[in-house]
Amino acid sequence: MSYLTARGAKVGGIFLVMATAVLVPVFAWGGSETIFVDKDAKGSESGSFSHPYRTIAQALKHADSGTEVRVKGGVYKENIQIPKGVKLVSDSENRSKVVIEGSDNNPTVLMKHQSTLSHVTIKGGRNGIRVDDDAKAHIFDVVVKDAERDGIFIESASRQKSRRAYMEKVEVKNNGKSGVYAKKRLVVMVNSKVHDNTADGIDFQAGVDGWLADTKVYENKGTGWKVVLDGSEIWSEKNDFRANGREGVQVESFGAPGKFGAKKSKMVGNNRYGIALVARNSAALSMWKHIFLEKNSVFENTAGQTSKVLLAQ
Repeated sequence: MSYLTARGAKVGGIFLVMATAVLVPVFAWGGSETIFVDKDAKGSESGSFSHPYRTIAQALKHADSGTEVRVKGGVYKENIQIPKGVKLVSDSENRSKVVIEGSDNNPTVLMKHQSTLSHVTIKGGRNGIRVDDDAKAHIFDVVVKDAERDGIFIESASRQKSRRAYMEKVEVKNNGKSGVYAKKRLVVMVNSKVHDNTADGIDFQAGVDGWLADTKVYENKGTGWKVVLDGSEIWSEKNDFRANGREGVQVESFGAPGKFGAKKSKMVGNNRYGIALVARNSAALSMWKHIFLEKNSVFENTAGQTSKVLLAQ
């Protein structure tokens, strides 16, 4: 079975949903109220354009589902929680203008169900962004850097569209562990960069249904993209995994079936294999019939290009 046949087997299902997500990057969840934030504002605070709140946290306390919180440029040293259905956005499309810098005890940004984060830089925190349990979240045009642990940590959820974690035009760098770490759920990441993280670039755990496209993953100290095959169904296209400290891509199994496909991607100059297939026990040695690798460019990797199935010691 070819990559395209396997990927097309769920027409009308989850991967059609993901393709739609790529083409339609903006989500609207109702409502039209706008609350304004300006750290340098003077006088009374009501959240209006003339009398904005001076902290993001104060604005979010007054935000109901459907509200947009619009933040003026500056550095906001606070850890925040975006409530259900609330959109947090910079007043400029230059994501470097608004910097939200958190302390290490909590995530800098905690995203609740149906929340959106756009055009900002997230710095520090235990995690830069944590997507809450069972929460749908949309992260667009955001830099996430310098977290103590994972840059973006995505908790588990149903694998339905209604609980999708969607990331587009995101740059995740210089974090203390992985750039992106996702538990079981539906995850989409497109047109992004993940680099210079202390552990892996992207880590998809067992049970993830995922789509990764047009993303550069490079110079992470661990593996560029680590995938646990068990119970997962993950497809990818037109990505670049380059100069990572271990593998470009590692697909590993503990003995449960899953599907993985990579097409038209580059795995170049990684410190071990370009693509490594790893069985974590003897039961996993027979779990590789649903691996689809097509039209990839795999070269100049130190240990080899695409490995045979390797039994972990």
